[in-house]
Amino acid sequence: MLIFSIFFPYVLLICFFIRSLFLQGAMASLRRLVTTELPVLSSLDMWRQAGGHVLYSLSLGMGTIITLSSYQTRGDNYIKLASCVAIINLVTSLLSTSISFLMLGFWATTSGSSCVEKSVSNLLNLIAKGVLSQAARPPTDIVHRPPPEFLDWINQLPEHVQHEVVHFSLPCSILVKKEKFMEGIGLAYVVFSQVISLFPGSSFWAIIFFLALATTSLSTMVTLLEGIVLPLQKKVLVLSKHPKLVPVVICLGGFLGSLIFTSRSGSYVVFLIDDHLVPMVLVIIVVFQNLSLAWVYGIRRFRAEIFGQLGHLVWAPFSFLWSYVTMPTLLALFTIYFLNIYHSESLYYISWNDSMSQEMKQPYQKIVLGWVTFLSVLALLPIPMYPLQRWWNLDDDIICDVSKEPASSRKVVPGSNKATQRPMYLLKRSQEKDKASFQNKSPAETSFLQHQNVLTKTGSENYSTFSFPYGSTSLVSP
Repeated sequence: MLIFSIFFPYVLLICFFIRSLFLQGAMASLRRLVTTELPVLSSLDMWRQAGGHVLYSLSLGMGTIITLSSYQTRGDNYIKLASCVAIINLVTSLLSTSISFLMLGFWATTSGSSCVEKSVSNLLNLIAKGVLSQAARPPTDIVHRPPPEFLDWINQLPEHVQHEVVHFSLPCSILVKKEKFMEGIGLAYVVFSQVISLFPGSSFWAIIFFLALATTSLSTMVTLLEGIVLPLQKKVLVLSKHPKLVPVVICLGGFLGSLIFTSRSGSYVVFLIDDHLVPMVLVIIVVFQNLSLAWVYGIRRFRAEIFGQLGHLVWAPFSFLWSYVTMPTLLALFTIYFLNIYHSESLYYISWNDSMSQEMKQPYQKIVLGWVTFLSVLALLPIPMYPLQRWWNLDDDIICDVSKEPASSRKVVPGSNKATQRPMYLLKRSQEKDKASFQNKSPAETSFLQHQNVLTKTGSENYSTFSFPYGSTSLVSP
């Protein structure tokens, strides 16, 4: 099922891309795609949306990458796997963006003529009813001319007639329609539906399009569900006894929680959570992940583990990026999201005003921002709770282990303390596994592990006795 859900959307995307290349205005759309607008690069909102796209597309902070790596066996090259994921994500983004530009370009090219036709028909009906004067009657062949000529005819009218014609004409600008439904979920369900309706054989392409949406959504939910269910089944003792019940409870909870999106204000809630709340929470989670790996656990110790897995050191610039580039970038992105949410004039939604009969931008109420803060804190609570639980249990194990030993047999390692000592039974068990695993190691791994064991036994003051076991190896860092 996973293989089908992964490859089938790509088949549909390629079909859409090939079909879109033969649409009217395709070349102009591709030129627009590769055109860079330098003033846009100074917009913080653009960088905020770009950062959110990277988080969503790579599933950073959601646990799906960690779940994927858990299926790999010892000796697999995780660096190549991560590089493949990034390259495939880049190709997918470029392909889907090209399709979006091609369809929107086709819509912009063809919607002008249809909009002019509807405006002319509306003007003729108003003239027949006596609402407009005969001076507002458009030329008879204006429908068959290019849309710019319709605008030229309006500009040539007298000023008072021109205002009446503009007031009763439909807005044909694609920029006006962008404010209504070309952002968020409206782009997929409204714009693409209108574009597909103009395709030859539109019924077939509509079925293909919504089938691709359903398949992609299901595959995304399956991978997200794995990242939630598997840790609960393995780490929570009560849930491990009933593993089949865990996905049922998680899916039922997600279903009940998502009922709020079906309310009258559901689209506003979707926009608030999808565009503001979730990306900011994911940024915070990735910040903690990078901080734990690069600074708490240590890049040197992590590179040593990769050496033990692959038999060669990781590329040196990766360590520099993990330590000194990723963290400032994430903190800058978090600052942009924080200011965007809690700035008084930035967070707004578009709603319909009955008294003025038009759509208007309305700021979110303060109670909504309070709920955003509460949900953010609630989502981040497991980050400090689990390490505190591990620290508490580790402290109890050390006390119990030391109390069982006679006073004469206790040895104090120079430079160590209670917080950095590992329980003795864990060290003995790790050493026994090391002896059994040396027979299955390659020469490079064997020499590396022997060197690490020598450093552990010497108890030199230049090395810490705090080591992290990875599988059957116990590594010590300077």
